[in-house]
Amino acid sequence: MARISTYISDATVEQTDKFIGSNSGGTTKNFKVSDISKHLRATNSAGVGGQLVFVYHDTNNNGLGARQQGTITFDAGGASVVALSSITTIKISKFPNGSNNSAVNLINTFLDTNIIIADTEDQDQFGVYNVTAITQDSSETNFYDLSLTHASSNGNLNNLKSYSISVLSAGDKSFIFTQSSSSNQWVINHNLAKYPSVVVIEETTSANIFGEIIYNSLNQITINFSGSTGSGAVSGKAFLN
Repeated sequence: MARISTYISDATVEQTDKFIGSNSGGTTKNFKVSDISKHLRATNSAGVGGQLVFVYHDTNNNGLGARQQGTITFDAGGASVVALSSITTIKISKFPNGSNNSAVNLINTFLDTNIIIADTEDQDQFGVYNVTAITQDSSETNFYDLSLTHASSNGNLNNLKSYSISVLSAGDKSFIFTQSSSSNQWVINHNLAKYPSVVVIEETTSANIFGEIIYNSLNQITINFSGSTGSGAVSGKAFLN
């Protein structure tokens, strides 16, 4: 074998390129760049701050009998494919995938925040949720249950694929609702995953008017207008922040 220093340097790294090295058992192997990249994403070995990575296990627990460290599961059941839009609670290990370091304190910071759960191999498979409760499993104390309110999503959880969980940091979101026809009740689906502040501007006078605001959920409000606005039926815009 020639000396390493005599080989030509390749400045263009591709996913199919290979390295020579030793595996954990000491055997010499080829390692593809794509496989190394996949491992780094699946274990967060590169150390992306504030991000936890887990492997989804369905009800079979990968044939290992018990719930495993480093996994996302469901309290009971769990199909091999689960629509991200259907999820209202998940169970996560306090140890992220590939780590023996507890992340309990970071997990607890997710309470009352919006989080994003994303496939580490396909970022377009994701779910955005508001975390409404975090509780430690009383019988499996290395696991924590997160209660979630769905805001938006695309795709599924797939058995044995890895998913990152982190606080959604896209900045505070707002929503503008237009009521074009006069009505004494406006029902607004804003999908902001929070209880927003609301300002209503009447269409013809551009005046700030007031109504009874009912928070139906983290994603919907109803505004009821009283007789003080004339007929009680008004049109205009609602600004949610």
